Amino acid sequence: MKSMMRRTTFREIKNTFGRFAAIMAIIALGVGFFSGLKMTKPDMMNTISNFLDKGNFYDLHLLSTLGYTDDDVDSFAGEKDVLYAEGGYSLDVLYKNQGENDRVLKTMSVPENINKLSLVDGRMPEKEDECVVDAKMDSIKIGDVIEVADDDAAEGEDSSTQDILKVKKFTVVGTVNSPLYINFERGTTTLGNGKIAGFVYVSPEAFDSECYTDVYVKFDRKFDMYADEYEDYIDDRKDEWESICKTSVLDRYKDILMAKGMTEDMVKDITLDDADGVNYYILGRETNIGYVCFESDSGIVDGVADVFPIFFFLVAALVCVTTMNRMVEEQRTQIGVLKALGYSEHTIMAKYMFYSGSAALTGCVAGFALGTFLFPKVIWYAYGMLYKMDSLVYVFDWKLAVISVIVSLLCSIGTTFVSVRRELTEVAAELMRPKTPKAGKRVFLEYIPFVWKRLKFLQKVSMRNIFRYKKRFFMMVAGISGCSALLVTGFGVGDSVTGIVTQQYTQIQT
Repeated sequence: MKSMMRRTTFREIKNTFGRFAAIMAIIALGVGFFSGLKMTKPDMMNTISNFLDKGNFYDLHLLSTLGYTDDDVDSFAGEKDVLYAEGGYSLDVLYKNQGENDRVLKTMSVPENINKLSLVDGRMPEKEDECVVDAKMDSIKIGDVIEVADDDAAEGEDSSTQDILKVKKFTVVGTVNSPLYINFERGTTTLGNGKIAGFVYVSPEAFDSECYTDVYVKFDRKFDMYADEYEDYIDDRKDEWESICKTSVLDRYKDILMAKGMTEDMVKDITLDDADGVNYYILGRETNIGYVCFESDSGIVDGVADVFPIFFFLVAALVCVTTMNRMVEEQRTQIGVLKALGYSEHTIMAKYMFYSGSAALTGCVAGFALGTFLFPKVIWYAYGMLYKMDSLVYVFDWKLAVISVIVSLLCSIGTTFVSVRRELTEVAAELMRPKTPKAGKRVFLEYIPFVWKRLKFLQKVSMRNIFRYKKRFFMMVAGISGCSALLVTGFGVGDSVTGIVTQQYTQIQT
């Protein structure tokens, strides 16, 4: 008997494959949206985490108006939990003949261990007069020669401040991406038109300076990106490094005074409060524009994932309810025959639950596979105009897969159970007879002659059907409401984003 029931079940799937495919497709759509949107943020986080880890993205960025020396860097490297401490040079430089106007490029020394560059094309600099440039800049090609402008100081500043560069002409030998610049923003400057167009990396030997303009520190601790544990750890370390940097800057200030002729006794009681214009800064990753923007943008995607899939699952549940209700009503006689042949209610119930469950499970697997591949890829491609990094790195979330299967089965098997349970309460003889039509009732509009008499015949029929089949009416209203909510939400997101861009670049940043 079980073998025959299995055969009839598979025959049912074959004969009503359109209905089976409808359940499968709506479940696949719901799961695809849910899993795809939910996995977009982890995939994005995994991609940026791999990129920054590969480049040893800094934990602390130390700045001082006096700069830092090799001795300072060696001292920093010996502090607690420090994996690397590395000094570097950076300055804004105005270069000649870059487009219609001279353009400002952030010029930095090639790092060795921290914020390592990712080579896109060409090779790294091997000589003082060679450089690599921002891969984002299409106007500068490998083989081009860029030259420092004759007067690249901001108005009111001494042009000799740019004499830190020994070389004034650089040959471009490659293009790179930098962990310091993961989005399209390159910063602002007091030079030129006030906007930094890109970055240039040259060998440290191209600079002529007795001190570093920047020191980057990388700790020997591993945390997940943007994790609260990381933020707490860095906050604690900043408190410690406040004292470390203060001591280092004060010692350098005293050395400068002694080099100008003051004795050791004269400077021993001097503090930084006595040093006019001497300051130091301890900056974390939260001051990096790209790092902060990425957290915000990935959070937006995750927020959408919390809302959109709800509508799809509601519509999926409605489709399953409607489909299985119709199927059970059409097969009342068959259910009656099965009961008369001695099949238990559980066996008959299992037949229809297998029908809807197998459709849901197939749709779930297909939707999960397509959704987790397609949605993150499309969204990552859209974010490509803002972020230039490696290709998307996928991750697999077993917990999300299990949740998708459970929700899919609840939408299908749960609604099937509700639809079939009521029919199984009747006896076999009653089920084999045609279902008794509902008794006709007067609708409340008929008690309002002023309105009812003015309705045409088809309008009266429609009104009676609405009140006679209330469940179908409310299901239709709920389905259309859900679809309308999705449409309005989609257009609303588009309009909101467009408005933000317009305000940003017409009113705020002009």
